[in-house]
Amino acid sequence: MLEANGTQGFLDFGTSYAAHGRYFEEFLKPRDDQGILDHLVMGVLPPIEGLYRTDLTPPWAHVWDRLGDDAKRKIAPAGILLSHAHGDHASDIAYVRSVVPIHASLTTAVTLKALQDSGRGGLATETVAWAKRATTAAGDTLAVDQGESAHQRIFRVPHGSALSASVEEYWVEPRGKTGDLITHPIEESDELGSWKLSCLPVDHSILGSVAWGIETGEGLVLYTGDLRPPRAGADLRRHLRAGAGRNRRTSSRDRGRSAGELSGRGTKRVEARHRRLCAA
Repeated sequence: MLEANGTQGFLDFGTSYAAHGRYFEEFLKPRDDQGILDHLVMGVLPPIEGLYRTDLTPPWAHVWDRLGDDAKRKIAPAGILLSHAHGDHASDIAYVRSVVPIHASLTTAVTLKALQDSGRGGLATETVAWAKRATTAAGDTLAVDQGESAHQRIFRVPHGSALSASVEEYWVEPRGKTGDLITHPIEESDELGSWKLSCLPVDHSILGSVAWGIETGEGLVLYTGDLRPPRAGADLRRHLRAGAGRNRRTSSRDRGRSAGELSGRGTKRVEARHRRLCAA
C-alpha cells in the first residue's frame, strides 16, 4: 500500500500464491460459504478492516474479533492501481468493497471481464461483477442472495483510452454465470484521491500491462508492476521511455522529472544514480 499526501491506495491487489499454497490446493480450497474467514485467519489476505466486502464478514463469523486489534489495520483506500490482469496482481480484488475504484488499462479491464465471463464462477472470480452473499437458514453459512442482482465494480481507465461502442456494450452485458447485472460503465480518470496519474505501457507476458507514474504531491513514484527484461541491447531506462513515448500526456507532463521511488516486483528503494527513469 502507498500512503502519501492524505491519500491511501494499493499498487495491485492479487493472490499471494506462496501464502495460499501453504494451506490450500486444488481439492482443499477456502470455504466460500464462510466468506473471507479462512483467508484472513490463515493469513492469505492482509487483515485490513474496512477494505473488504461487508457481506463476506457476517456478524456471526466474528471475523475481526478472532484477529484482535493488534493484528489488523483500519484504512480507507481511495483506489487500487492495477498493473495487469495476472492473478497474483488482480485476483483478490474479488473480496474488496465495490466502492473502491479500480484503475487499470482498458485492455486489462476487458481482460478481467472476459476471464470472469468464461470462468467457472465462484467467489474468487468476482473481480469485475460481484454477487451479494446472505446468511442461509442454517445461520452459520453464506450463499448467493438470489433476490438481488449482481453489481459491477467501478473501473477507471486513463483519459484517451479510445472506448469504442463495442467495448462499452460488452462491458455492461451480463454473460456466463453473472446473471442479472446492475451495471457501472467504465469511467475515464487520471486521478486517484490527491494523486495525479500517468499510465505507461510496459512489456510483459499479458496484454494491457502498464506502469503507473504517481505524482503524490510529496514526490513522483513509479510503479512498474511486472515487466520482462529489456530486449538485447536495451536497458530499463530505454524500455520505460519507449512506453512514455506512446503516451503523449505522460511524455510532456513528466519531461525532466525524477522518480523519487521506483516500485516493482523485487524492487524496493532506488539508488540515486538510477532515479532518472522518467526523463524524456
